[in-house]
Amino acid sequence: MAVFSVLALEEIRMMNFKHVVAIVRPDVLTALEGALRDLGIRGMTVIKVRGMGEHDGIDFLSRDHLSDYLKMEFYVEAAKADALIRTIMEIARSDLPGAGIVAVKPVEWFSRVPEGGDTLPDVFVG
Repeated sequence: MAVFSVLALEEIRMMNFKHVVAIVRPDVLTALEGALRDLGIRGMTVIKVRGMGEHDGIDFLSRDHLSDYLKMEFYVEAAKADALIRTIMEIARSDLPGAGIVAVKPVEWFSRVPEGGDTLPDVFVG
């Protein structure tokens, strides 16, 4: 049975990760998947969403102005974040407004959920 030590948790917490969120048109997903695989990005979350960007004169209560998008979320090592962002921007680029957005946030703590018999310490220090 593997046991997480406080030292191991501290090492995981201190790793420099970024949370990259991209909202893009659904038609770019296939191209992005291939490019991300080539970058060595192995994990992402994709959620179907509806929304709209900044537009003048829009009635925010009307659903007629909402468009279908995909919200993609990534937790990546900071060293890979720039390449990920550039790839998303290049593939999602469009001459039409509403192509999407990309945002990056720092991650204070990161760990994968333990498998099987792995146990966690009683207290997380963070």
